[in-house]
Amino acid sequence: MTEKDNAFHRIFEVVGQPDSEVPPTPITSPQPLRELESSPETEAESPKRGRPRGKKSDPEFISAIAYIKKKTHLQVKRLLLDKEEQGEKQDFSELVQELLEFWVQLQQGEEPKTLIARFSDSQKSKK
Repeated sequence: MTEKDNAFHRIFEVVGQPDSEVPPTPITSPQPLRELESSPETEAESPKRGRPRGKKSDPEFISAIAYIKKKTHLQVKRLLLDKEEQGEKQDFSELVQELLEFWVQLQQGEEPKTLIARFSDSQKSKK
């Protein structure tokens, strides 16, 4: 940076001098570099960097809090960790989603045996 660009270039000149002797220097913000700004063409060509979009920022999902017994929660966590060690990772929220969909279908009159078979098949297909 040149002395003219630096907003603090006069700080050492001011030390020890009364305010009335030093004229105020206007501070300007730096101008953005045009070459660093992304264009729509550049964004479309290059893959997006960073983390993939998560459920928290996906408008299709909401956060819902439910109170469950500690013992049940520990059992589910252990089973999910066991599945992960076997290469069958399943997210807790995905499991809750599947179980809630199962319950909704049951309430809407679906045959329990059919639902159980479908749920069982979906669990096996994740292996």
